[in-house]
Amino acid sequence: NFEATVFGYHSYDDIKAMPIFVTYNKESLDVDSRVNYKDSFVDDSTFIWYTRDPRTLESQEIKNMIKAHKEKGVKWHLFIQKSNSRDSNNRDGDHYYLGEVTFEEEPVNGKMPDNNKDVVIFKVKLEKPCRKDIYDYLISPL
Repeated sequence: NFEATVFGYHSYDDIKAMPIFVTYNKESLDVDSRVNYKDSFVDDSTFIWYTRDPRTLESQEIKNMIKAHKEKGVKWHLFIQKSNSRDSNNRDGDHYYLGEVTFEEEPVNGKMPDNNKDVVIFKVKLEKPCRKDIYDYLISPL
């Protein structure tokens, strides 16, 4: 059901795609600690992505995602918005498609910094570096 809310990510094995939606900057928002993920760029080609909580490497959802990506050819597609701004004159709420990503390093179990809930942390590699103007815009302060 493509009309349902995705809540960050969802694997569609039948079409071999998993969109990942990230709100990059949550600092100026009144963000509930349950969704204050610390997703971040390492550089223009590498991104640290947190799954929703509570998840560990032993969670069936995570096992299925990894297996679908590694063994079934499900492509992961990264979409990032700068912030969840509701201002219609502001482009911060727009999602930017950064392309396909894959993980080269094995994911690790982690904790949400604000509430200590379990998450899985992936270090994903963009298929192509993020375009400079978009990268600079996304990482710039609000």
